Parts: sequence; structure tokens; C-alpha cells
Amino acid sequence: MRLFSFLVCMSVFLCGAVGQTQDSTVKASPVQSQEDATIVLIRTSSEQIAKAFNTSKVDDLSGMFLAKGELIDESGNVYVGEQEIKSVLVALFTRYPGATVAMNVESIRIAGPVAIEEGTRTMSSKDSTASTPLRYLTVWAKTDTG
Repeated sequence: MRLFSFLVCMSVFLCGAVGQTQDSTVKASPVQSQEDATIVLIRTSSEQIAKAFNTSKVDDLSGMFLAKGELIDESGNVYVGEQEIKSVLVALFTRYPGATVAMNVESIRIAGPVAIEEGTRTMSSKDSTASTPLRYLTVWAKTDTG
């Protein structure tokens, strides 16, 4: 069974700062500290995405997108906005009840006012007899609400 897999381009939050290298013997600059805090926040949010997915919490997942946020599936279909994304997730969990996802965040880069997260997600069937690994890219942006 091939699981429906998707590439998520979602926007939730980020503190935009330019990346710097840091010598381990030098105290972190305020910019570096802000970037580090942002990266921790994004990793935590990615964990929340996996937890919401693994418990089929469609409202929690779709609520992480901006009003005009996008979800792009592996075929290149673009779904825009919370309601359209919610419909896609409902269809996914209807077709594959109990599907789960494991996430491996490989990098998070600060790029001006956004952060770009890249990694691999492995979606598995309820009985774990089938799994689909895929590369993903998530774009995070800071909003007034977080």
C-alpha cells in the first residue's frame, strides 16, 4: 500500500535574523541567541505536527497554516488555505486510518524574515506494513499570533 505523502510548505512563526557562526569560547550574541531560540521553537513545532498527525488531529494540523498557507503534495498539487488543507487531511485519514509520520529534521536555516526547515518524513500505515519516506521543505514565518 502506498501512503499519500505530502510536501508541506507551511507558515506559522519565526523570528527573522541573519545567521552567524559562533566560536564556542565567545559568548553568544543577541542575534545568535534569538536564532537559537527560533530553531528550538521550530523543532518543537515539528514535533507537535508529528504528534497531531499521529493522533489524526486534523483541526490542529490545518490550524498551523496561515490563512493563505499552502500544502503541496508529491504530485505538485497545491492546496491553499486552512479549509482546503483540512479537506485534504480529512481525505488522507479517511483513506489511511491510523497512518503515522516520523520526522527527521535535517536542517533549519534562517533566511531573513523566514526560516526554512528541511528533512525527511516517513509515513507508515496503521499496521506498519507499508511506509513512504519523502523529503520535505517547510517555510516558517512569524505572525502576530506567534
